[in-house]
Amino acid sequence: MIRFPDRWKVEVNDKQGFVPAAYVKRIDFTLSASQQNLADSKSSIQTRQKQIESQYSQLLNLGHNRQQKLSEACKAYVLVRRLQSWPSGLRTRSSTLRFSCRGAAGR
Repeated sequence: MIRFPDRWKVEVNDKQGFVPAAYVKRIDFTLSASQQNLADSKSSIQTRQKQIESQYSQLLNLGHNRQQKLSEACKAYVLVRRLQSWPSGLRTRSSTLRFSCRGAAGR
């Protein structure tokens, strides 16, 4: 490649050429506003994705905890129901037991 110390290679609208160095000024490359928004949106999308995944795992844990508590509550209600019917069940069994014992003693 041939170097021209007094000329710079430039590109404008996909066209390349050489211009005298006296007519060119070097500037720092900066992003336009739309390019900056695009770069920011990529990081914000990743951040939002992490937030969504974190919230999803929290909701799963809360759901499992709620399911366990609901299961325990159902078991407690079943136990209370059985205990409430237990005295009446004892009365019927004891009367049946007394009757069968009297019947056996009467023979």
